[in-house]
Amino acid sequence: MFWWNFRGLFGKMLHIYYLCNTKNPLSVTFMRTNGKHFNLFIKFLVLLIWLFSPAWVQRASAVSSWLFTADHDLPSSLINDLVEDAENNIWIATEDGLSRYNGSTFVTYRHQTDKEHSLRHNLVRCLFVDSDGHLLVGTVEGVQMYRPETDDFSLVATSADGGIMPGNVTQISQDRNGNLRLCGNTTCNLVIVGNELVLEPNLLTHRVDMTQCMVEDNEGVTWICQQYKDIYRMTAEGVISRLEEQDHGVVAAYLCVGEDGQIYMAGERQGLYRFDTVEQRFVLISDPEEHFVAATLRNSGDGHLLIGTDGNGLLSYEFSTGELKPYFFDSYQLTPSSQKVHAVLVDRNRSMWLGLYQKGVLGLTPRLMAFGYIGPKSETKNSIGDKCVTSIARTADGKVWVSTDNGGIFCIDDEGNTIKQYAYSHEPHGVPQTVLSLYEDNQQRLWFGAFHRGLGILDRKTGRCDYCTIEGVSEPSNIYGFAEDHKNRLWAASMGM
Repeated sequence: MFWWNFRGLFGKMLHIYYLCNTKNPLSVTFMRTNGKHFNLFIKFLVLLIWLFSPAWVQRASAVSSWLFTADHDLPSSLINDLVEDAENNIWIATEDGLSRYNGSTFVTYRHQTDKEHSLRHNLVRCLFVDSDGHLLVGTVEGVQMYRPETDDFSLVATSADGGIMPGNVTQISQDRNGNLRLCGNTTCNLVIVGNELVLEPNLLTHRVDMTQCMVEDNEGVTWICQQYKDIYRMTAEGVISRLEEQDHGVVAAYLCVGEDGQIYMAGERQGLYRFDTVEQRFVLISDPEEHFVAATLRNSGDGHLLIGTDGNGLLSYEFSTGELKPYFFDSYQLTPSSQKVHAVLVDRNRSMWLGLYQKGVLGLTPRLMAFGYIGPKSETKNSIGDKCVTSIARTADGKVWVSTDNGGIFCIDDEGNTIKQYAYSHEPHGVPQTVLSLYEDNQQRLWFGAFHRGLGILDRKTGRCDYCTIEGVSEPSNIYGFAEDHKNRLWAASMGM
């Protein structure tokens, strides 16, 4: 059964050779096996190929990072917000609809002209789940509530007297008293009545309009950021005041109450600020030379403030040390430092979701982050060049050897740092152009198998390659794997020789 599967897969017969005497491997020849030995070896080889097949590796790496795009999963690559509901669904606000992801499939909601309980507008600006588990959706034409029992949405919220008009909603939040509040063209409260929504005025209505966001600090003071303009404060007693003008040219973009209880502000192109209670003003805490456009601020839940930027990737501010630095995540799909991170979500499982404007949604989970990426698209580790990796072997001394197609052989440590590199060479004892397999035998000799030039032993200190001969084969090639049996005989697998 194994024989015919492999013959049909490769289109050629797979041959197995073994080394009769391993004491002096370069002076003896490899012999072709009989059918009995072949059947035993091929079962072992099937297991190896399955373990190291691209499909298996892709499944493993997809658990640690994956990218959802408009090509297959999302209605749009323009991502505005992310939220997790009470059922652990991830909701994604885009500029062409709303998507729900349950861990395996996507459902997309859009406006339908013949259904009044469809999404009011496809441009979804913000999302919020309140303390009772209601999912609220803010669009450019008002706010709605998702109704799970009918899998649709409430009518757009309106005021009882018509004095508050629905409009562009930029943020939905909830204060310590349970009041739902809206930011956007109109600043007001939101009340849930059954399955419907009602807008009610508050102290900010008609006084502070065109608001970007608002946050409530630990003392019950509400901080309001107008869209790229002023910052207001409203005390728990309802006293509203405007902060004195900040440094020349500083424009507030986003506010956040940090895990340390302090108020942070991201300035438009001016960096990160923290409110100084003595000076009663926001003070720059990032490097004055660091200019970035903030797109969102989120607490990570582990002592960091995450700053999504518009073109500079994700930044991380550590509350305990005051250090602001790029948040690196290795992904073969994109370059982290140039992304437009417009939304950040850390879910209940501590997985991180990034809404990448014009790209899609990137998911990162800490559970298998041991599968770090090493390669040309990594911003932190590229110790193996940019050629195709063909084989990996860990030797008894703890080092990792990596063979490539046309890139030579690399020796790296557990941190991914290059220890040695032996480049491809045409010389008689040079490294072959395409190394297909690496294997350390029981005598700690490092064997290599090549697409051309056959197989041999690599001198780890000098890079010299000593090639072996195979009885009856003038030009050995296509050595795909090695294995040793209980008698310490070395077996080599070849295709097409």
